[in-house]
Amino acid sequence: MQPINVLAALRRRCRPSQDGFTLVELMASLTVMSVGILAATRVMDTSFYVASQGGNRARAVALATREAEAMRAVPYDSLGFSPTQPGYATVFEGGTTVVVASPQIQPTGPDQTTAGETYHFQREIVWADAAAAGNPTSTFSQAYKHVTAIVTWADHGGTHTDRQDAFVYPGGQGPYTGPASQGGSSSSTSPNCPAASNLVSTPPAVETTATKSIVLTWTPPLDMTYVSAWTIRYSTDVFLTSTIVTDSQPPAVSTFTVTGLSPSTTYAFEVAAQCGTSRSDWTSPSSATTTSAAATGCQLGSVLLTPSAVIRADGSSMTLVSDAVLSVNTAGTCVGLRATYSPTTGTSTSVFLNTTNGGNQVATINGQSQDWDVGTHTITVTDVSNTPLATANFVVCSHNAKTCP
Repeated sequence: MQPINVLAALRRRCRPSQDGFTLVELMASLTVMSVGILAATRVMDTSFYVASQGGNRARAVALATREAEAMRAVPYDSLGFSPTQPGYATVFEGGTTVVVASPQIQPTGPDQTTAGETYHFQREIVWADAAAAGNPTSTFSQAYKHVTAIVTWADHGGTHTDRQDAFVYPGGQGPYTGPASQGGSSSSTSPNCPAASNLVSTPPAVETTATKSIVLTWTPPLDMTYVSAWTIRYSTDVFLTSTIVTDSQPPAVSTFTVTGLSPSTTYAFEVAAQCGTSRSDWTSPSSATTTSAAATGCQLGSVLLTPSAVIRADGSSMTLVSDAVLSVNTAGTCVGLRATYSPTTGTSTSVFLNTTNGGNQVATINGQSQDWDVGTHTITVTDVSNTPLATANFVVCSHNAKTCP
């Protein structure tokens, strides 16, 4: 017998196996690993999704707050809508929509895309009631303006909405004391700012010029203690839009002649009392129609600017994004008509009007290669003797204006 080498035998028994994993063991390991990786991926995906939704809502809250504050910044008398605006509704949540002659904001839009999400805007302005000062049991309608900004958007979680609400009342007016018709005033620092009455407008006789005048008379209130001036306005579209003629007519003078009107046009007029920085209710409208222009000489009809308002090209330039076209409807013999305007302070520009095939005369108001100040510019049409015949307003807005005008 050969001797047994015990040490060698022990070494052979302790040597690790060199066979490795079987295929079944390898597949089981990969399966377990895949389940873990999938679970971790789902957790990460959910985290990103929740964070994205939170970011979308935070942006919507900021946008709704911005829109509500923008409405609060609009002058009180211009805070409202016109029935002709897209998206206009007569009521909202039981409140009556505020209608003004010259609205500065739109009921809807424009959309805004931020961080890949598109946000839609809806604005509502309705009248809200208020209690009379010192008498909380007595309420008056149409005291405050209730503004609402609604922002909607859609993401993976569906359609979402955020809104901001605020109440607007003229600053520095003190407690609401009720409407002027009941001994108070919703827009006066004085105890009472009474309105005039019995407004009468007298059309002119036949004139030899194209521009017309109308004489207004009204009956002042008995109590003139707080009246500091009269404000007069007119409109040709039932006060969807209006033009202020004067806001400084002396309180002791209750008659006024409105000049520079177009021939063969029906105008409606209203008068209100000024009490310091406040104003009474408007009188009931009084209408009159101007006579036609004389058959001889040059007569001007409608004067149109297209567009009537243009924004600047950008923040570093005073030029505009487009030119405007002045179109004048004429009758009789009109030669040498010119359009004169001041694009910037201290400058004056004059361009001749050219007759078109339809008989109108047109001129281009240079905006794309000429500097303009922001604000309202008067375009005056003159004849060959430089006599003013008609005017039109041209509005220039800053490049970042939300609405123009």
